[in-house]
Amino acid sequence: MKNTWRIILSGSGGQGMGVAGKILAEAAFLQGLNTTQSQTYGAGVRGDLSQSGIIISNEDILFPLIEKPDLLVILNNKSYGHFAPILNSNGARTILIYDQDHAPPPKGKVNRLSYGFTVVNKAREIYSEKGACMVALGILTGLWIPLDKTNVSQAIQEAFPGKTGLQNIKCFEEGLKLAEKKHPLRTSKPFVKGRNIFIFCFPLYL
Repeated sequence: MKNTWRIILSGSGGQGMGVAGKILAEAAFLQGLNTTQSQTYGAGVRGDLSQSGIIISNEDILFPLIEKPDLLVILNNKSYGHFAPILNSNGARTILIYDQDHAPPPKGKVNRLSYGFTVVNKAREIYSEKGACMVALGILTGLWIPLDKTNVSQAIQEAFPGKTGLQNIKCFEEGLKLAEKKHPLRTSKPFVKGRNIFIFCFPLYL
């Protein structure tokens, strides 16, 4: 079983990258794991490049930032340019999860570790594009990240009280359904220990 997962969520401002990263970190904390969460953002807000990095581990986390992610979620085309060094590396073991409608990979960026899903459009059907990251979290939880879905749902409820929380949970559950359709069997089992959470925030200079 993998002891540490390094995840980057990348997309446009307004798609909920920062909040989704905090939710994932909180869910890991609820499960008793060590976790860090960092955010980077462009000069603008809505529509500009935004990303969130999360490390989840049952071991001590010695360095909070991510150089080579295990999981890279891309929801806009601009992100490919930013992560070109990672995606162009022949030895990279990064799993790429992308929006197949709004962020198809450029030629040469798809390999056996690339998986496309309908993320943004599903979020729009349920709620709005703001729920895109919740759909992505459902996919990650269903296929790769060893977190209990009840912990993720609880973290979503705490981040979004009332009706908005229910809408975001629906987006998360839709992501779980998409994961089940893609691969019926998840790849990992839940972690069992930890207990530290750290959050960092940085400007993104392009």
